[in-house]
Amino acid sequence: MRFDRVHTVVTYLLVSTGFLMLFLSGELPFLFWLLVVPLLIGSGIGGVARFLSSVHFWNMVLVLGLLVMATMGYLSGDWLLYAIYFCSLMVVAKLYQRRTAQDDFQLYSVSFMQLIVAAVINPTISFGFCFILYVVFLTWALVLLHLRRDMEQLAERSADEPGLAEEARTARARQLVGPGFLLGSSVLALAIFACSIVVFLFFPRLGLGLFGQHQRKGPSVSGFSDSIELGGFGRLKLDQTTILRVELNDSSAGEPAPDPASIQRVLPLRLKGISFDSYDGRGWFKSQLLMHPLEYTINDFWIARDTDPVPETARRLSLRVYMEQMQIDRKAIFAEGRVRGVRDLTDSRFVPLAKLRTRFYQDAELDLLFAKRSSAPLRYAVDSYRVVRDPQLLRATGTHYPPQVARYLQLPALDSRIVELANRITANAPTPFDKIGALERHLLANYDYSLAGGHDPEDPLADFLFGLKEGHCEYFSTALAILSRVVGIPTRAVGGFFGGEYNDVGQYVQVRQADAHSWVESYFPGVGWVPFDATPADGALVGANDSMFGGLKQVLDAMELAWHKWVIRWDLERQLDFLTGIGQTLGKLTNLFSDRKERQRTRSFRGALKELREWAFAGVVVFLLILLIANRRRLGRIIFRRAPDAVHVHLPGDRTRSSRRIQRLYALLVRLAGRRGIPIRPGTTPQSLVRHIAERSPEAATHATVLVAFYEQTIFGGQPLDPADGRQARRAYRAIRSESRRWPKAA
Repeated sequence: MRFDRVHTVVTYLLVSTGFLMLFLSGELPFLFWLLVVPLLIGSGIGGVARFLSSVHFWNMVLVLGLLVMATMGYLSGDWLLYAIYFCSLMVVAKLYQRRTAQDDFQLYSVSFMQLIVAAVINPTISFGFCFILYVVFLTWALVLLHLRRDMEQLAERSADEPGLAEEARTARARQLVGPGFLLGSSVLALAIFACSIVVFLFFPRLGLGLFGQHQRKGPSVSGFSDSIELGGFGRLKLDQTTILRVELNDSSAGEPAPDPASIQRVLPLRLKGISFDSYDGRGWFKSQLLMHPLEYTINDFWIARDTDPVPETARRLSLRVYMEQMQIDRKAIFAEGRVRGVRDLTDSRFVPLAKLRTRFYQDAELDLLFAKRSSAPLRYAVDSYRVVRDPQLLRATGTHYPPQVARYLQLPALDSRIVELANRITANAPTPFDKIGALERHLLANYDYSLAGGHDPEDPLADFLFGLKEGHCEYFSTALAILSRVVGIPTRAVGGFFGGEYNDVGQYVQVRQADAHSWVESYFPGVGWVPFDATPADGALVGANDSMFGGLKQVLDAMELAWHKWVIRWDLERQLDFLTGIGQTLGKLTNLFSDRKERQRTRSFRGALKELREWAFAGVVVFLLILLIANRRRLGRIIFRRAPDAVHVHLPGDRTRSSRRIQRLYALLVRLAGRRGIPIRPGTTPQSLVRHIAERSPEAATHATVLVAFYEQTIFGGQPLDPADGRQARRAYRAIRSESRRWPKAA
């Protein structure tokens, strides 16, 4: 492929990668791509490119575009979005004006600006893959740009030296860059990239940079606001989008990470986000919206208020939660039922400005919320307790409810059949625990889970209980809460996530939108709120993804989490944890060699290292042999070209194909003569070589005369060697080689 064509292809690969990073962010509207893609394609079509190549036209477009983008950015406040638009316009303009190396350099500079803004709006692993491609393509482009600039300088000097113009045109038409060059430069670029990773890991950090600070849209998640109508959660049950990624046990608190078997015993997770105390006949809402900030910390955790003691049977769970960017009305902290403490994983010690730190609040329902100055999604650690049902304990709590619980007995005007149903089901239940248990069992046994909807909007609860007798989780939780309140049990409806899919690759739990769920919490004096769930298991729990690509999706999702943890969120705290881990590993290795009791293990370890060295040496030898076999022809050329150095033959600058062939044959002849005992000295000429051969064999000298004649004719006479002469020269060399086996040995 000609140099100009290779340079053009590499330029378009670089520019396309920059646009691809923007496209994968999902932040730019469809209309933008509808305009940009045809313009990019048109710049590569000769007729269109020539028609739109006017410099004055594009200067006018850029000035007008700058005014429009600046105005829109000022009016909307979204400066970054309109900066992306203008940057993309400059890339398109430069593609239509590619004439000199300077134009290409400006194009690469603007494309690099696209890379920077893509790092802001696309903090996903797709950016990482595209970035590696961009590094390779940029290396190619800069090397080719250097060659093109040299060619242009050569052409500029051609006014004084006419021969240079033809040489410059010939160079641009030749195949100067082949696959081997591109492959070698790619390896070099990736090696430099690998070295930069080391700098990235160890360079000190003081906080987050541009990564993750941009407000990404994210999926819209309904069901988490100050009020909710029945039917909201049902729309989420078919959506497999990942919302949260949850790691069990907080390693920063000094707790060991659990093994997969223990994690499976903890599943399914029940992550409460929001609770409601009032029901108006159509939906739930919060009657008290006042929030109180968490005021004090212990070990960097903000301590949550809780008026009730945690039962001894409760199970402590320390979670690390990586929340995706979501369009959510109420910024809730999702955790197991009883939260004791929470902290932002971007520790306040490493955020220098107090106004940029995440603040945590609690409302009247003791729900946790957060306020974050940065628009990046929250990553937090939470220490919480899972309250399990202890029938003996709950039956003994009695009915002496504190005054603040009275609002959880509120009831709107109800269908008389609802009151009758509640009293009938609980007629033989002696305690509140038995009553709510009887109601839960009745709903599980007599009602079906369905996403169909179609309930009467005027009284959806009565229609669910006595009409359709089917619905999704909100209908079951509402029915259980209202029936319990009818018989004097304080309850509230809770919204959150229940279930999750365990990711074997990353060893964490993926919580999806489909895991959104609603259940009930009932208050027991001296114990607090205890969860009850009347939704059938086949509706409450969403199964794992068992499709053909389920495993691949798990791998990609694990890579996504690793990208966020080790790249996007690589702050000073995580850097210190990383260095501490290296120190602990080195300490263990030191103990391995210093402890006398471990001598046997040390010998085994050294034996393994010795065996590993042997296998590595054998592998290197095999690799070199394969390399020699694969490149035997090229190595032969190198060896044979060095042979004529002994005779110091200085050749003129003719580099035609025929001259290279005859030079090679003559070099083979010199090498053969040296092996057969003929003295080869720096002053040995082709004719003296023929005389030495004649002393050994007159017949071989005849063939040598033919080969030397072709050699002098081509090298010194400047006459090209036609194919017939080339074949005759090769036959002459083969005859000399055959005859040389019978030469007498030199004295």
